[in-house]
Amino acid sequence: MRQLVRLSMLLTSLAACVPGPQTDEERTAAAARADSSAAGYDVGPSSGTQASSVPTRGIGQPGVDTSRAPGRRTDSSGVARPPRPTEVVIPEPVVTVPRTASQPGRRPPVTPIDTSGDGPLPLPPLESALESRFLVYDTLKRTASFQLAAEDELTGPLNFNGVRRGGRTLTVPLGWRLSIEFANRDDKLPHSLVIVESSFPVPDPLPEPAFPRAQTIKVEQGLLEGETDELIFVADRDGQYLMACGVVGHAQGGQWLTLMVSASATVPTYR
Repeated sequence: MRQLVRLSMLLTSLAACVPGPQTDEERTAAAARADSSAAGYDVGPSSGTQASSVPTRGIGQPGVDTSRAPGRRTDSSGVARPPRPTEVVIPEPVVTVPRTASQPGRRPPVTPIDTSGDGPLPLPPLESALESRFLVYDTLKRTASFQLAAEDELTGPLNFNGVRRGGRTLTVPLGWRLSIEFANRDDKLPHSLVIVESSFPVPDPLPEPAFPRAQTIKVEQGLLEGETDELIFVADRDGQYLMACGVVGHAQGGQWLTLMVSASATVPTYR
């Protein structure tokens, strides 16, 4: 009798362990729960109810909410979906406008001076630092040395020291010994220098020098680029004079500066 009771209980236990029939929907949900569990998600109860999509643990990091991790999504059944494509933002090209700062070693362009008219065209005074580049003097010996160059770097051809038509004035005290170091830096035209009486319009041809030896060699032909000469004379008569190019037509075209021999001046100036 006892053996029959034991056999009946064993059969009842075995019957409870045998799974009942499952529908296709239950089999699909069970498979999805298995995949989600393998991915680290808490899929909720094993019955056919909707699985929870909120994980309780992150992969390798306890307490991390991986439901917001980039590249991982699940649907209502708990099945992992492929990540959404990331939107790629292509930045617009930046257009850089080149600056027009002047290059080292080059002078900025200068608008040519108006050459209309015959009278002087004065410019603002030079700074003392710039003036000393052109003029040096000795008050004890009463001597002055002046640098004068024919060039076309600043205002085009037919200029002295970059200016035209009396734009600068060299003033020398009366009775001083003046030395003018002349150089032609113009690679296109010949030039020369001669000191003549001031008159307007500038005569053509130029008159004789106002002081003995106050002219370069080859006055009418002119010196070529790189050639130099020195004028040395005593400014023993006060008045206004022209430091002019002796090549035909150059002085009339504006290539001259003003020389003032002054009885009231105490030191030479170049303004």
